[in-house]
Formats: sequence, structure tokens, C-alpha cells
Amino acid sequence: MKGIIFTESNFNLTVQRVKTMTRRIIKSQPDNIRSFNRVLGNTPDYELSEKPWTPEPAYHFFMHEGKYLKPRYKVGETVYLKEPYIITGQTYEYEYLHENKTDIACIKRNGGYKNKLFMPEKYARYFIKITNVRAERLQDISEEDCHLEGIKTGRCGNESKWMKAFYVEGDNQPYITARRAYEMLINKINGKDTWQSNPWVWVYEYELIKQ
Repeated sequence: MKGIIFTESNFNLTVQRVKTMTRRIIKSQPDNIRSFNRVLGNTPDYELSEKPWTPEPAYHFFMHEGKYLKPRYKVGETVYLKEPYIITGQTYEYEYLHENKTDIACIKRNGGYKNKLFMPEKYARYFIKITNVRAERLQDISEEDCHLEGIKTGRCGNESKWMKAFYVEGDNQPYITARRAYEMLINKINGKDTWQSNPWVWVYEYELIKQ
């Protein structure tokens, strides 16, 4: 089973069923001059279009230097959430969600929390099921999708004049639109120029499931 990594705040939002969508930059980026490749139903076969065209990206994948670019996760696939963990004797505990009961001294004696990047499936406690996959430009994200990505709606100002505002989890900075808040979030995760570069991304929709 494949795993997936989130920042701590996005991990928590996923577990709370607030975040149900994630965007991952396509590597390598599709060739600009190559045509899309259409997915034939649910089969693993692909068909190269006979002439350049730009169909609805939700149903197509790309090529780069003659090679197919396929999404890491497929619709219907179950994926486990990776997180920092620690093994103490016969038990294991986790850093996220503040559920760990192990004291700091014990954590240090056991070498600290293990890197989530290398967390094996057998220690996972949360799983998601991929419900939809599509490809699009990063800046094509809608206000609605920003909320599915975990952007929260709130307000700013004072009692004499409250204004609607949007927030990134764990940040008190208000933004005038959800897209602006998401722009700040994606730049924080992937680098300050990510939004401006407007790369192609895989858009994964998912749901938290019991396993």
C-alpha cells in the first residue's frame, strides 16, 4: 500500500474530515507541444490523440519527453497517512494530534520521533480512499476547491465593522479571498514562487476511511 505525506496542519484537517482534496505538482511537467493522452475508461491503456488538442483535463494525462506521466494514486486506491511515530517497548505512539502520552525523556531515550517519510504501513492509524483524480494548472483552483483544501472562512475587523475573511490553518493572517489564502499556503509548502510559476498539478479528491 502506498503512503502519502501532509504537513502537520493538513494531516490534522484530513483526520478531522475538513480537508478532502490535495494538489501535488506533476513531475516532470508535461511538454507544452505534446498532445494529451486519453484514459480509456478504467483500463490501464492509453491512446495518443492524432492531432494537438486541449480536452477536459479531468479525463486525460500527459507526456514528457515521450514518456507517460501517470498520477501516483488511482481512483479507488486506499492510501495510508504517514506521520512521525515512536516505538516504546511493545507500543508505538504519534507526534500529531497531541495524542502521545510518552514523556520527553522517554522520547529522547528512544531516539526521538522517527521521520514520517519512512513510516511503514504497519504503523499507520489513518487511511484515505482516492475518489477522483484530475490534472489542471495550479492557478485554476476555484474558491470552492480552496475550502476542500482546508482553507477556513472567518472574519476580521472589530465589532463596529466585521468583514468576511479566509484563513490558513494555524495562521491568524486574514485574506480577502480563499484563493489568496491558498496561494500563501502552497508557497509555504512548496516554495515562495510555486503559485507564480503556475505548474500543472494532480488534483486528488479523497475521503477518510476506517481500516
